[in-house]
Amino acid sequence: MKVLITGANGFVGSYLANFLKSNGMEVTCALRHPSRKMNGFRNVIVSTPTSSQDWAEALKNIDVVVHLLSRTHNTSERNTNTLHIYREVNVDITNALCDAVLASNSVKRIIYLSSIKVNGEHTPAGEPFSEQSAPNPQDHYGQTKLEAEQLIQSKFDTSEKDYVIIRPPLIYGKELKGNLLTLQKAICHGIPLPFSCIHNSRSMISLGNLSSFIQCCLTGPQASKNTFLVSDNAQLSTREIVEKIARDSNTSPRMFCLPSPLMKALFILLRKKELNEKLLGNLEVDNQFARKTLNWNPDC
Repeated sequence: MKVLITGANGFVGSYLANFLKSNGMEVTCALRHPSRKMNGFRNVIVSTPTSSQDWAEALKNIDVVVHLLSRTHNTSERNTNTLHIYREVNVDITNALCDAVLASNSVKRIIYLSSIKVNGEHTPAGEPFSEQSAPNPQDHYGQTKLEAEQLIQSKFDTSEKDYVIIRPPLIYGKELKGNLLTLQKAICHGIPLPFSCIHNSRSMISLGNLSSFIQCCLTGPQASKNTFLVSDNAQLSTREIVEKIARDSNTSPRMFCLPSPLMKALFILLRKKELNEKLLGNLEVDNQFARKTLNWNPDC
């Protein structure tokens, strides 16, 4: 099978490209700049990704497209007028790619990596997001990922060609990024963290589990025109996340107990509402539909 991955040199894309190649797939990496070419793979440069004509050349002889290219969320932009920037990458590029897929003689399916942020930022305890949960994006990233989903559905619902939409929660791997990388640095520097009595519940997904699910979606007819929420089987508290990062970093975490109400008051005082949600709140995902539909078995 010939697979094209957009955003192939990113955090998810570079892992996925190697994972699929090791499982016998012929992988092509679609990149925006020649300087970012990936060794060991066929690379195609799409210099104007908002143009369907530019995508047409990249899609020649491709069977399935995995669309990862995205402008990811940045909490520092939460209150700034950047919606048009997110929309250009997350919606306009997706629109051009979809048009090229629909016009292609070879591509049969597009797999779109969306985000659980389409559903929202937190869940009540014991009430995980599922495929039936109503969308409730809270920032420009979540809003434009939802718009891209709706665009794909509108274009492909009446087409013989397939789409699959995947909404993962926080993705982690050996090389951490974002908030997890910040935690790792604090742990490795021996900074005491106030999470020993935090008992929230958050879903995550490893790069390995996400890649194995995407592989299931490449050919499985049951995946056709479905939206899936995916996650590891285990739900972790912030305390357990810190402990896991420490284990993976071959160190021991230093933690103490600061009660949640006091931490919440501190975050409000510091105007860090997003940290309150991520470190103290719940965000659970029900992965049963994905597991049952595609006989997918996360390894953790």
